Amino acid sequence: MNKASEYRVMPTVALRGLVVFPGMGITFDVGRTRSLHAIKAAMADENEGIFALGRCYKQGIGTEEDWDKALEWFGKGAEKNESRCLTELGLAYENGNGVEENPQKAVEYMTRAAEQDYGYAQFKMGDYYFFGCGPCLEDNKKAVEWYEKAVANEIPMAMLRMGDYYLYDYDSLNESEKAFAYKLKAEALKHQGQRTDLTSEQLAPKLSTELIAEQEGTSKDTVKRYIRLTKLIPDILKMVDEQRIAFSVGVELSYLTENEQQGSFEAIELEDKTPSLSQAIQMKKLSQAGKLDSETISKIISEEKPNQREKIVLRGDRVRSLIPKNIPVSQTEDYVVKALEHYSRFLRQRAERDSR
Repeated sequence: MNKASEYRVMPTVALRGLVVFPGMGITFDVGRTRSLHAIKAAMADENEGIFALGRCYKQGIGTEEDWDKALEWFGKGAEKNESRCLTELGLAYENGNGVEENPQKAVEYMTRAAEQDYGYAQFKMGDYYFFGCGPCLEDNKKAVEWYEKAVANEIPMAMLRMGDYYLYDYDSLNESEKAFAYKLKAEALKHQGQRTDLTSEQLAPKLSTELIAEQEGTSKDTVKRYIRLTKLIPDILKMVDEQRIAFSVGVELSYLTENEQQGSFEAIELEDKTPSLSQAIQMKKLSQAGKLDSETISKIISEEKPNQREKIVLRGDRVRSLIPKNIPVSQTEDYVVKALEHYSRFLRQRAERDSR
């Protein structure tokens, strides 16, 4: 029997609910339902069957736990470059399960699996470079490269690692970096079965954001507000980073649709004015009511705000030195205004005289 066919051999059903693969020395208890997956996989798909059989021996599913046989099957899969079998062998050599610990071989097998875009292996490669393992010396840059690939494959632990990595130097992060770091950790918790209504409200009952807040020493509502910022279009998020738009204003603008945000950005650039918190809240309410169009956005943005009115600041010591001492402080403004009126008249008269 050749290797290609031996994994598809039809099982013979024996007494007492056992399934036997003739000529292979494999017996499974079909009363343990999880073993049925391995049986079906072995009959239907060669690579799937190899991995499933190896996992059954590793975990004692439908048969006795047997590391030697598990590694034998994972080895067969590794010969076929099956990514999960490569990963299992890497873990075995990393932890010394059924074999002597060998970091060199652990990295070798894990690299082969990771290069096939297998998410968990990519996460492990990130760990190898982050903590150092065998030939993988500590290298944060390479660790992050592998973690990012694992995040793209939605590996929760990689998301947590990346979130922790970015938040480690919290004070040096800008607002958008904090926002995406918190989001990564929240996404990881979501994949681990936590509640996911992270951005439905700014204030909420206990959520996964509370777990993050406890770890980071902040409030859950602060975490949720940061996560809201990830809803901003890049141009407005950049304004928040540059502090042209206040954090609280950015949070409110994040509730606008993408088109509404784009219209807001264009109005801000055209008018050279940024919205106040009250204006951002106003636009949010209009958006939720379906009444926010480009004309309304431009009108709101163009409104003069108290903090954007031109201010004239006069130094008190300089002004007082020019005011007679018998003029009380309460009359200083009147005195200055009258002096400016007289000076303005003088300038007009001189201009008229010079024009003759």
